[in-house]
Amino acid sequence: MATRTPKSPVTKPQTAPPATASETAATSEQAPKKLKELIEAVVERTGQRKGEVRTAVQAALAVIGETLGEGQEMNLPGLGKLKVNRTKPTPRGKMMMVKLIQNQKLAAPKPAEATSPTTAAPKL
Repeated sequence: MATRTPKSPVTKPQTAPPATASETAATSEQAPKKLKELIEAVVERTGQRKGEVRTAVQAALAVIGETLGEGQEMNLPGLGKLKVNRTKPTPRGKMMMVKLIQNQKLAAPKPAEATSPTTAAPKL
């Protein structure tokens, strides 16, 4: 009969130390934004009612999806230029590889408060 070698002891994986506040903020910035969060951000910026914003955002996303689905380019100020590079049929629909080109100005937008007429410098 063959001799058996003893099993090596099972070691538990080491857990990472608790995340610091800055690491948590960096992680939350990288997490995908969901539709609900997008709607809430638009409500905060515009002051519109949530129901109105939800309808408008869903309609805008539907139009963007349909336009890209047809293979057309879109140039959206505040977002950039969207162009479909490739498409691939899948069992659930189609997968599109979309290229987004943003100008450097768009990467760091100015706060809305800085351009409002109430905070503008008085005319002399």
